[in-house]
Amino acid sequence: MSNLNRNNNPNEETLLEALETDDNIKIAEIVDTLTNQETLRQVSMMKEDERVQLISSLAPEVAADLLEETPSELAASMIEGLESEAAVKIMEELQTSMQADIVQEMDNAEAIYSVMDFDSAEDLRKLAQYETVVTILRHLISDEDKFERYRGQHPVIIDDSGRLIGVVSLRNLLRNKRSTKLSDIMNTPISVRTNTTQDELITLFDEHSFLSWPVTDDLGMLVGIVSKTEVSVAELTRSEQQSLSRQRVGDELRSMSTLLRSRRRLAWLSSNIVLNIIAASVISAYEETLAAVITIAVFLPMVSDMAGFFLVLSLASLFMPQLLA
Repeated sequence: MSNLNRNNNPNEETLLEALETDDNIKIAEIVDTLTNQETLRQVSMMKEDERVQLISSLAPEVAADLLEETPSELAASMIEGLESEAAVKIMEELQTSMQADIVQEMDNAEAIYSVMDFDSAEDLRKLAQYETVVTILRHLISDEDKFERYRGQHPVIIDDSGRLIGVVSLRNLLRNKRSTKLSDIMNTPISVRTNTTQDELITLFDEHSFLSWPVTDDLGMLVGIVSKTEVSVAELTRSEQQSLSRQRVGDELRSMSTLLRSRRRLAWLSSNIVLNIIAASVISAYEETLAAVITIAVFLPMVSDMAGFFLVLSLASLFMPQLLA
């Protein structure tokens, strides 16, 4: 017997004792005194064989009532542990949507179908084959990278040919039963074409609070998803390129010949040398004063460079257009 946490309700502890003694009558009587939530709390801490023992001890209608509030994965594992005939008796007491949830989680649903009457089995087969909420949730959970890409976005739905037919919100996926058909909760999709410009995308994202847009071709086939983040990055890159283009630097400078690039750099260096000579001449005019205060000499190189630097900046603002022409 698993080591279960004891609760204040004495009947919960008695349920554990009844399972240990394999007293099916006592088990059924105790479950009748507990709420489904209290019973499920104990079920969640049981071993798999203990869960099967519990569900097999209950009348089909009581077991079905409990399973209706049990997560479908757990309910499926409990049903699979039963004999097929006993499992079907419980399944027949469940709503068809819950039946579909359970068989979709089962590894061997054929064992259930083979015991059910033909018409009921066929109806359940068809319902379980529909693309449902659980299909998408499984797909996302099984692929962590894909789940990260969808974070904050709405999954889109396509038909067998790849044509975009709908979009469903993550909120609706989580709020609805796993057996709910996607066609019942999806919305008519709004998409952009492959020839939509970057400026048009920026306008669309400004006008709508969407984090992404499906992209389709002229036939309505889904070709991809464009996100708001991607458009923002592209716009930032374009702005930087335009800024460099206005300054006529960057790729244009790198594409120049070595001779032309050297001439333009030499113009800057020559100007700086001349201006430093001028600054040095001014300083030499005050040589006697500097000799009296030796400490000032330490700052002479700094003063000379700063003077040249600021003079270069001033002249550059005047002559840069002519130099780069």
